[in-house]
Amino acid sequence: QRKSVLLVAGPTGLEQKDPGSNKLLASYFYKDLDGIAEVSDYPGGFVVIKSQFGRMHLFASEGRDEIIKRLQEAAMNHTGLVLRKKDPIKLEKFQTSKFGQFSDDEFITSISEFTVQKLSSRRLEPVRRSLCLTEATLLERDPSTYNIITLKPLGLVAALVRGKENPQMLTIQYTDGENRS
Repeated sequence: QRKSVLLVAGPTGLEQKDPGSNKLLASYFYKDLDGIAEVSDYPGGFVVIKSQFGRMHLFASEGRDEIIKRLQEAAMNHTGLVLRKKDPIKLEKFQTSKFGQFSDDEFITSISEFTVQKLSSRRLEPVRRSLCLTEATLLERDPSTYNIITLKPLGLVAALVRGKENPQMLTIQYTDGENRS
């Protein structure tokens, strides 16, 4: 499902913003990126590839070449990092490998699932999700479609923290500094 977002080549990474409010939705730090690849059979398509386990994030824009050029320039000018342009991929490759080394069934087949209410800066109200545990990953799924929203290797989970005022509140802290509640 396509969503309209604003992409900014910021000083520390690619910033994904809400086009209406200019609110920051996600950051893809240059230091955490393995590279960028065009999606040859998807008009204006390109993916940013995270270095940790090869997770890919797909974007599309008529100004793809300019965006990639600005990202490479910003990475070099602000951080001294070279953001490599990789060989183009096909959309099917993205669809089958978007979770990088954790794309196989063994990493997305749950051994336990929990219904949760997720708090997110993207939404005003909590959203219903399924928190799924596999042998090697923690997944967040949309319960109505069962689509994977987020996949994190268990090795990246640093701590599970219960809320002091609300014992049902759980925050997952990751080794990269990210927190999800």
